[in-house]
Amino acid sequence: MKNLNLKIMRPVGFHARVHEIVKKAQKNVKENSGWKINSNCPVCFSKKKKFWLKKINVKIYECLICKTGYSYHVPKNLSEIYDMDSEIDDKIKSHKKRSKYFLKKFGNERIKFIKNFKKRGNLLDFGCGTGEFVNFAQKYFNVNAFDFSNKLSKFVEEKYNIKTYSELNKINKKFDVITLYDVLEHVENPMQLLGKIRYLLKKNGLIFIYSPNKNSLGFDVLGSESNLCTAPFHLTYFNSETIARYMKNKFKIVYLKTFGLDLADIFAYFRDKYQISLNEKNINKFLSYQDIFDNKGYSNHFRIVLKK
Repeated sequence: MKNLNLKIMRPVGFHARVHEIVKKAQKNVKENSGWKINSNCPVCFSKKKKFWLKKINVKIYECLICKTGYSYHVPKNLSEIYDMDSEIDDKIKSHKKRSKYFLKKFGNERIKFIKNFKKRGNLLDFGCGTGEFVNFAQKYFNVNAFDFSNKLSKFVEEKYNIKTYSELNKINKKFDVITLYDVLEHVENPMQLLGKIRYLLKKNGLIFIYSPNKNSLGFDVLGSESNLCTAPFHLTYFNSETIARYMKNKFKIVYLKTFGLDLADIFAYFRDKYQISLNEKNINKFLSYQDIFDNKGYSNHFRIVLKK
């Protein structure tokens, strides 16, 4: 991981802010529609499980069959967390600060990666957030966007003049490429969602998924303190091997590898907890070892490309 700007990607207080957002979300669910029990693994549907982590008041179990992690409690109404003013405001504020850096660091890389498999066509950015990527992607593809949040959908449509949806049944076209960057872990029934998204693909269309990898250095070191442990936002905690196994019946898997910010996350957490101060040269030297964990499949995000 070369020249990562920690001041932008993991500013001081980053983990504490994530924790407070999660705490507010859990409180909001409790005070409104409440919770329902999720007793089955969302990947293999087994009921066999063991305790894995606890995020504030929400227990997260590990499936004994496929090793997927999943939140035992799920909001009855997901809009109560995704349309929270604090959540939307935080994302829009973050957008203003991170937009240029995000595009420089990740925009070109993501487009280059997609174009290794598909050069042109219609692209749907599913779970577009504040729209940095889909706005950048329209230089290369015919784009549309989707987000579960009505407020974020409206923000993207108005800011970038891109047709943006917030309801699946209103999408009336087919796509060559569908991207799901940090989306699948947010939904209650991820396998069902992938089945629905499959019908939005043209023949030989591709789905690009980036999602947290449960079997990673970041999770093993930080556990429930990981910024990726955010129930009720993150409901499912996949591991790269089992999601590939369960995708084979519906798709051809054309790419699978892990990448991550494990060392950046770990450093930022202990930096804030113990008020560690190091010069930038030493920090970057430490972060450069991330490549080792990427190559071992032990990083906290996986990338998988599925072909219809």
